[in-house]
Amino acid sequence: QVLDDQGDPIPAANIIMSWAYRDSGVIHESIHKTVSSADGRFELRQLGPGERTVTVAAPGFETVKLQHDVGGIQEFGQVLQVQLKDASS
Repeated sequence: QVLDDQGDPIPAANIIMSWAYRDSGVIHESIHKTVSSADGRFELRQLGPGERTVTVAAPGFETVKLQHDVGGIQEFGQVLQVQLKDASS
């Protein structure tokens, strides 16, 4: 869920989850993109295990980039809450 610094949801935030690894000199990459709903929630499906870079951006807010370990394959998913700061402060 994407929230502002007051804890209110941020709709239409852009979420990008990326991942890359090198195997025998070849770089493998995966990028998943989505947009948060009116209540700030978002969902990314079919992610394999491992660490991902998550970038969250919304107009008027500072962009946040963080590392998130998806862990093993999970039947019900995970909850990730990201708080964005107002860009004018």
